[in-house]
Amino acid sequence: MTTYILHGGETKKESINNDKFFKRMTISVRDQANILLVYFARKESLWKGKFKIDKENFNKASKNNKFNFILASSDLDVFSKQVKSADVIYMHGNKTNLLLQSLSKVRNLDDLWKNKIIGGSSAGANVLSRFYYNFSEDKIEEGLGILSYKVFVHSDTVSQEMINKLRQHQNEIETIILPETEFKVIRK
Repeated sequence: MTTYILHGGETKKESINNDKFFKRMTISVRDQANILLVYFARKESLWKGKFKIDKENFNKASKNNKFNFILASSDLDVFSKQVKSADVIYMHGNKTNLLLQSLSKVRNLDDLWKNKIIGGSSAGANVLSRFYYNFSEDKIEEGLGILSYKVFVHSDTVSQEMINKLRQHQNEIETIILPETEFKVIRK
């Protein structure tokens, strides 16, 4: 069974919820687990700085475990091999379209993720969904559809009208509303 953990964004904020998010991604993995950190949603020049911060977040939340942190490669063949060896995959947020462009080129991604823990914050949560709300462009867009949900991240920073647009779009699909620093666990 694969565990998906969708986060509403702002993992850099000091908060109990963020500590719980990072802890939840590692609570059931062994010592020396491989954690793959994916930053495809932002410019590659920023990846190493984010990598350092997220390593600190994981280590702080899981004080007793030692992990092997892996920076995801922009070479998608290498990335596929990294996914196979990972126990936990964390997709950091920023620009959903950049993350979608990269991940949509990976063959059998859903199969590669089987029986792993997949965390996604903001854009990372959006890409996993069937639909998500792009509030910067005020429109509903399609994710990879790995999870059969509609997702709205950063929900505490926008108007209720925007949230309602997503709820009304294909209303037979459940909508997950995620305020910043909050998360939801889904097993599939």
